[in-house]
Amino acid sequence: MTQSSRQLPALTEIDLDPQRLLYLQREQLLPLRDAPIQLNYYADAVVQAQSAQLIVIDAELTQQLSQTIAQLLKHLQQATTQLKTRRFNALQRWLGLDIESDVTKIKYLDRLDAYVDQANHLSQKLKLQLAQSSQRRQHYVQLRREMAHAIVAAQQFLQQYPLFQANDNNFDSFEQRLSKKIETLQRLQHNHDLAYAQMQLNEQLALQLLDRFKEAQQVLLPAWQQQLRQNQDRANIRDIQQLQGDRDKLINSLIHTLKQ
Repeated sequence: MTQSSRQLPALTEIDLDPQRLLYLQREQLLPLRDAPIQLNYYADAVVQAQSAQLIVIDAELTQQLSQTIAQLLKHLQQATTQLKTRRFNALQRWLGLDIESDVTKIKYLDRLDAYVDQANHLSQKLKLQLAQSSQRRQHYVQLRREMAHAIVAAQQFLQQYPLFQANDNNFDSFEQRLSKKIETLQRLQHNHDLAYAQMQLNEQLALQLLDRFKEAQQVLLPAWQQQLRQNQDRANIRDIQQLQGDRDKLINSLIHTLKQ
């Protein structure tokens, strides 16, 4: 989680490669002095590559998982009334009330399984998105360093250009266009960094939800389901009070999961 909350360094704090700066000045900026209009496309590939990485975690998926956990919690809180053991006299059994009670318990267990399966499915999808988001963030950081090279190379070139282009008739146009291009790249980088921050925030919210749900998902829920099924296999849910402590622990765990 600490990796996802790491702050980006300022562009001026990024360690740059002098050879890369020189390459950009010689191979990309210098040829444009005779065609300054082509400066519109300078570092455009980096801008587009950054944009492609700024895909945030699906907030709706996180919300769906939270809602499913809330439904699961509500279902668990109904266990005492839905699974309580009842005694039936001969008339009630003749009327089929005992069968109706067993059907209610089976429906309860099936619904419990459905909520658990849905929560597990959503959490797996969320984990996959988190893994993909982590890879995109790493790539974005690399592209951000490339953008720093592009901006600094242009700034240096703008400072040095008058020294050897004093008689260039295109100088005024080139200088103005390059200066404007630098400002545009800096503004775009700022906007991308804001999107990156939102990307981090969505990722952290998803991670926190998964972390809080982990104990219930991996330990408490499977254990409680197994105990219920074992009792159900004996044709009736008996001694449900013995499961009350485990159920309460599970409920408290899910309540903690849903805390923001």
